[in-house]
Amino acid sequence: MSQFFIISGPSGVGKGTLIKKLLEKKPSIHLAVSATTRAKREGEVDGKDYHFFSQEAFQNHIKNESFMEWCEVHRAYYGTLYSEVQENLSLGKKVLLEIDVQGAKKIKKAMPEVVLIFILPPCLEVLHERLKKRSSEDELTIKRRLDVAKLELEQSKDYDFLIVNDDLSRALDRLIGIMG
Repeated sequence: MSQFFIISGPSGVGKGTLIKKLLEKKPSIHLAVSATTRAKREGEVDGKDYHFFSQEAFQNHIKNESFMEWCEVHRAYYGTLYSEVQENLSLGKKVLLEIDVQGAKKIKKAMPEVVLIFILPPCLEVLHERLKKRSSEDELTIKRRLDVAKLELEQSKDYDFLIVNDDLSRALDRLIGIMG
């Protein structure tokens, strides 16, 4: 049974909330912290929510081949540091990573044992409302995120498990069932 899991899904689908609830119930799971060049949102903590890097620092990590995968999404760079995953897997811990579909495909190709979990919204209208309620982006950014969401939803067929986040408790139970 795999010890390495990836969660993907469109922006605003509730991945962060599901993961937070999962970690409350299963604190032994290690959430690998991704790196990004995007600006910090209110309340986010460097090293906990993301490793926030400047463009230059991120480029240095690329040159040093420090990333398992990296890509550009929503005009920012995101990447997964080898150190965030390998160290915890070697300790026998279950490792969870939240990344986009591009990164998930790259890691699945290199590590076929990884379990891919895609979180789906009940519908695009609900996703649009969730993005608006976050109040962290303007309408143009929300439109861009919805356009990307449509492309991501098409790729969900490549995932091992699909979870519709229409009821948080039910979605969480399904996620716990998958991860064990």
